[in-house]
Amino acid sequence: MAVPETWEELKTEVATWMIRDDLTDQIPNFIGYAENRFNREVLTQDRVETTTLTATTDSVALPADFWGVRTIYVDGANKYPLEALTGQRLRELYHTSHSDIPKNYAIEGGFLLLGPAPSSSTSIDLTYWETIPALGDAQATNWLLTAHPDLYLAASLMEAFTYTRDEQRAGLWDSRTAAKVEAINRAGRRYQYGGPLASRARIGDVVYRAPRFP
Repeated sequence: MAVPETWEELKTEVATWMIRDDLTDQIPNFIGYAENRFNREVLTQDRVETTTLTATTDSVALPADFWGVRTIYVDGANKYPLEALTGQRLRELYHTSHSDIPKNYAIEGGFLLLGPAPSSSTSIDLTYWETIPALGDAQATNWLLTAHPDLYLAASLMEAFTYTRDEQRAGLWDSRTAAKVEAINRAGRRYQYGGPLASRARIGDVVYRAPRFP
């Protein structure tokens, strides 16, 4: 069996490993659920993006591929980090029309909320976890499938055997998926920091999650 390199090849490979040809319509769902798991658990430098947002009011649109905050700072002569709050708490603290340099932020939907509202145009330096590009007819491959096709296969098979209520095989593939995710994250930590880091925690703290599927 060839290692899958594209969306179509991955679907064929999942069907081959299941030794079934009656779940063709469900296989994209299995892959989609697997990608949800990847977004929650695969945290490597490949997912880290940086951008500068320009805020003129108390809210600014986030990047389309945003999944979670890694670091966030007000840019300027005295660069300092913003502190996270819930949207409700942000509104409780900053419910007046007072404006100043923002000190806190919250994430709601596709927007970054700031408190207090900026008194002038303010640059916000954001380093974030991107959403892993979802495979499909318009996305034949992505960096994760290219680098780790075995992870895609294992996680998709776990979802497939969960669907068919085969608990033994689902458990097997779940364990294999978890081991692969940990190995990928560990390798990512070695790449970023150097040396063996088996006991180091995951990279960064994800403060917002936005599942893509279904």
